Amino acid sequence: MAAKISEELRREIAREKGAPVHLVDMEQQKEYVLIPAEVYNRVRALFGGADPFDIRETYAVQDRVAEEAWSHPDDAAYDQYDLHRGKQ
Repeated sequence: MAAKISEELRREIAREKGAPVHLVDMEQQKEYVLIPAEVYNRVRALFGGADPFDIRETYAVQDRVAEEAWSHPDDAAYDQYDLHRGKQ
């Protein structure tokens, strides 16, 4: 069950206009940052959430994009760069 937001906290959230709200637990001497759930869901993998992002899952797409970029017809001249450079 999620904790309920107090009126004081609701006013602070409104005052920050969507920016993170910093909270201090004076008893525990800890600071917290309150962000909207949709923001948290976008960045939670950075925090080691239940569904962490694995860069290896993107390797196939990265390879496909790189192949398309390096095999573009307009870039064929780069394959022969040294021939066009001249002697130095």
